[in-house]
Amino acid sequence: MNIGGKSNLPSLTGLRYLAAALVLVSHAAPVLAAGTVIDQFGSGGYVGVTFFFVLSGFILTCSRRDGDTKASFYRRRFARIYPLYFVTWLLAVAVSFVSGADKSVTGIVLSLVLLQAWVPDPLVYGAGNPPGWSLSAEAFFYAVFPFIRFRNRAGRATATLILCATAFTVLGTVYAFTPWYSHWLAYYSPIYNLGAFLVGILLARAIREGFGRSIPLSGALAFVGVSYIALIMFAPTGLRGFLDAAMLPSVIALIAAAANADIQGVRTFWSRPFVEKLGQWSFALYLVHYSLARLLEKLLHGPLHTNPVVGAVLVIFFLAAATAASWLAYKFVEHPMERLLRGPRGRRTKQSEDLVPDRAG
Repeated sequence: MNIGGKSNLPSLTGLRYLAAALVLVSHAAPVLAAGTVIDQFGSGGYVGVTFFFVLSGFILTCSRRDGDTKASFYRRRFARIYPLYFVTWLLAVAVSFVSGADKSVTGIVLSLVLLQAWVPDPLVYGAGNPPGWSLSAEAFFYAVFPFIRFRNRAGRATATLILCATAFTVLGTVYAFTPWYSHWLAYYSPIYNLGAFLVGILLARAIREGFGRSIPLSGALAFVGVSYIALIMFAPTGLRGFLDAAMLPSVIALIAAAANADIQGVRTFWSRPFVEKLGQWSFALYLVHYSLARLLEKLLHGPLHTNPVVGAVLVIFFLAAATAASWLAYKFVEHPMERLLRGPRGRRTKQSEDLVPDRAG
C-alpha cells in the first residue's frame, strides 16, 4: 500500500533524527547541564518514542505488500533491528559494569531476547541497553502486525483515526491522574504502547483519504514545539503517560504534514539529502547515545552543574559526537548486517521499507 505511488518519504526520514536527538537530550542534559533550563527542556524528550511508535505503524502499513508471508515479514524485521541492537546491548552491559549501575541478571537475559518491557520492574525493563525497552515493544508490534486487518470502508479511516486518537489521549491523560497510576503501565508496557502503533496504522489509511493535506509542515512543527514547551513548563513532572498522551495530536499532525509534503513532491528542510542521511542514522543514534552518556558521567565523576549557555554547547557537542558514532555503527554494523541477513531477495524488497523506524527511544 504505497501512498500516492511513493516508495520513499524523505521528510519523515529526516524527522526521525529530530525525534532521536530529543531523546538524546533527555539523557545527556542531566549529565552536562544539570539543573539548568537545558535540563528542564530535555526532561520530556522521551516523547520522541511516541513519534516512533506512531511512525512505525504508519510506515509498516504503507509498505505492506499483498502476498507477503509472515515468515518473510518477521525475517526482514529481525534483520532490520536485531544485529545493531545486539552489538549495542553488549556495549551497554559492559558500560553498566564499568559505571557500577544496578544490575538484574533476569533483566539482562530478558533484554537480550527483547522481552524486558513486559516486566514492571525498573531493574528489568531498564536492563541491558536501557533505551532498548522500546524495541521490546516494537517486537510485540511486529509479532501482531501480520494479523491486523481493517475492513476497507470508504471515508471511514479518518473518522476512526480521530476517534481512536481522542480516546488514547483522553484515557492516557485521565489515567495519569488517578490513584492507580503506574509508571510502567502508562509508559513502558507494550500493551499500552500498542495504541500509538494502531494510531499509526489508521493514519496511513486516513492519508489515502486526503487527511492532513491542508496542514503545512511548518505549522505542524510549531504545534509540536508549542505543545512540548507548554507541557514541560506547566504539567506535573514524572507522569510519562500523560505527556505521551497529550503530545499525540501534534505528533499525528506532524507525520501527516510531512507525509503529504513528500507525496506532493514538496521540498522541505527535512527532505534535504544530508538531513535524510541523519535520519537513516537515527536508529544507531538512539542505541549508542545512552552508553556514551553513562561513560561520560563516569569520567566526569557525576553530573556537571553549569550555566545554560555552557550546558547547551556541551549538549550540542555531545550530539555531534554521538552522531559520528551512529554513522560508524550504521556503516559497519547496521547496514551490512541487514543486507547479509536479508539475502539477495530481501535486498530487492528493501526500498519500500527504508523508512520503517525501528528506532524508538
